[in-house]
Amino acid sequence: MKFGWDLRSGLNRRISLWRNSDDPSPGELSNGIELHEYPQAVIWKGSRKYFRGGPWTGDKFSGAPELRVNPVFDYSFISNKDEVYYTYRLKNKSVISRLVLNETSSSRQRYMWVGADQAWRLYALVPRDYCDSYSLCGANGDCVISDSPVCQCLEGFRPKSSERWTLMDWSQGCILSKPLSCQSKDVFRKFSSDYSQIFSST
Repeated sequence: MKFGWDLRSGLNRRISLWRNSDDPSPGELSNGIELHEYPQAVIWKGSRKYFRGGPWTGDKFSGAPELRVNPVFDYSFISNKDEVYYTYRLKNKSVISRLVLNETSSSRQRYMWVGADQAWRLYALVPRDYCDSYSLCGANGDCVISDSPVCQCLEGFRPKSSERWTLMDWSQGCILSKPLSCQSKDVFRKFSSDYSQIFSST
């Protein structure tokens, strides 16, 4: 399977959900490659970005830890002046795999056929949890699936709209609690993968 862009012709290869079981015209969910300086795999709900796999790091999309060397398929990402695409090939041609956009769960699922059981088995799924939803907590918000609510403002920030935040609409994100001041020794911290805060006042 190959999906992405032929930049010479403008052809965009992507997968999209059918509108319904009788109408194969494009439905609400689609999955493809978003073009910009750092192309990435994206799932859209209509015109709204719903999930992103992050930019390509050289061996996988940064937001797709499940994409790694495996016994089932080889994959690669190509980005040059003519094309930008992701492709995968099954290592064993006797293996049957399918990629599904599921409207009910708003997810992309990869299934493998298990001949011994005569059944499809789920192999991979995105988004993996609620925090995988694109921009769920808005700017300067942090999503922690084990917290309740899942969205929190980073240290030194407060909800932009307290009213909407308490209604669990975090889309407006967070703003600084007070203006930055070099005299008060405000500093920026690097945001790391362990979700440490990026701003603090000392």
